[in-house]
Amino acid sequence: AYDEWYGRSGSCNVDINCIKDSMVQRVKNAVVRIVFSGSERCTGTLVNNTREDGISYVLTAEHCINSEDIANEAVFYFEYESPYCNGPDGSVQKTLSGATIKATGGKLDFTLLELLEPIPFTYKPYYAGWDYTGRQPASGFTIHHPMGDVKKYSYEEHPLTVADFINEYNPA
Repeated sequence: AYDEWYGRSGSCNVDINCIKDSMVQRVKNAVVRIVFSGSERCTGTLVNNTREDGISYVLTAEHCINSEDIANEAVFYFEYESPYCNGPDGSVQKTLSGATIKATGGKLDFTLLELLEPIPFTYKPYYAGWDYTGRQPASGFTIHHPMGDVKKYSYEEHPLTVADFINEYNPA
C-alpha cells in the first residue's frame, strides 16, 4: 500500500538514498514530514539549541503551522524515505503526535515547535545546527518532503544569496 502522497514530487528532487555522502546520510535524520489539518503537509527540521540538551525542537514555516490547535494535532513522520535509490514508498510507522509552539515569526515565516512526546532512540534523531558566521556558502542542499513525498535531496551549485519571498514577508 502506498502513502497517498508518494511519488508527487517533481523530477528535480532525488531520493535521499541516491546520495552516498556520509554527512548527508547523517543529517537526513533531522528532517521530518509533518501532516496537519487532515491533509496538509510540510517539512520540518529537528534542531539543537545552544545547551545541546536534546529538547525536541522542530523548525518549520509559519505558513504551515501558525496556531496552537494545528500544532497540537500535527503528526511528525521520522525516516519517511524510500529504502534505496529510486525505490518504493517508505515506511510510515515512525510517527509522533502533537507539538506546542515555542515561537513563531509571522512576517519571518518560521515556527519553532517542541514535540509533546520524547523521540525514541530507534527513530535515529539527529539535531541539526546552524552557522551564524555570516559567510556566504559556495553551494547548498536541501533535504525535504516536497508535496509530502518521501524524503528528497535538492542541490544548489551556485553561491547562496539573501533574497525576498513575496511581499507578505519581511525583506531579506
